[in-house]
Amino acid sequence: MNSAGLTDFNPDLRDALSSNVDSAINLLDFLRKCNHAGLMHLSTCYVVGMRDGRVTEELQDNYNPAGDSQFDAAREIDSLRETIRHVEERAEGPELDKALRRQALDAAAMKLPPRGELDVF
Repeated sequence: MNSAGLTDFNPDLRDALSSNVDSAINLLDFLRKCNHAGLMHLSTCYVVGMRDGRVTEELQDNYNPAGDSQFDAAREIDSLRETIRHVEERAEGPELDKALRRQALDAAAMKLPPRGELDVF
């Protein structure tokens, strides 16, 4: 039974991929190795609106909300992972470090009183 997944509408992309994509891929990989296994998936929210009772679903090959026949889930996941890698690389790079240091020094300089107006103890 699978009912896991983030219901946060603005999660960290790394958390979203881990909870919503990697966990589903791991589950499917496990099921493919089993001789007698089944899967029941429970969607988390905003699935059928204001309806009560059983709602059946028909599986569609290469389903995606946009109906794009060229959609490739594996390519989409790879693109998201590349985005994460790029953002992490930039966040740890010297350019951002330099810019943040400059901002901190500028902010600190704006809070200091002009020279000659410092109290001396």
